[in-house]
Amino acid sequence: MPEPVSFEVVPGDPTSPYIVHVPHSSTRIPDDVRPQLLLDDEALSEELRLMTDARTDELAMMATGQVSPRPWLFVNRLSRLVVDPERLPNKHEELYAVGMGAVYSRTSGGVVLRDPDEEAERSLLTRFFTPYAEGLADLVDG
Repeated sequence: MPEPVSFEVVPGDPTSPYIVHVPHSSTRIPDDVRPQLLLDDEALSEELRLMTDARTDELAMMATGQVSPRPWLFVNRLSRLVVDPERLPNKHEELYAVGMGAVYSRTSGGVVLRDPDEEAERSLLTRFFTPYAEGLADLVDG
């Protein structure tokens, strides 16, 4: 089974120096990650509602179509409950102490989201966070 794509680059005008980053618009959780999340389906649905910046990807697409030269878009295609690409991937992250580092262990209300599992966390960072960070860095460098 192919690895789920964690981000999408929507090309802008090659002369545009701007990138619009859309990190929290998705509710997608890969099937093999879902069992790590301890919430039942109803609670998970509510947490996704609270933590998702719904439709900001659509808003960004519409907005960038209105300016010239058109900026590039870099869109997270996975929920921040999988990994949050705007957090540091280690204990230097300020919100790590409350369970909201790059891999959340707590919900927005402080409920346990995942059991502590360093191997699972490392796997999520390797599979999703690192390629995302590298993809964004490559786009910036380009």
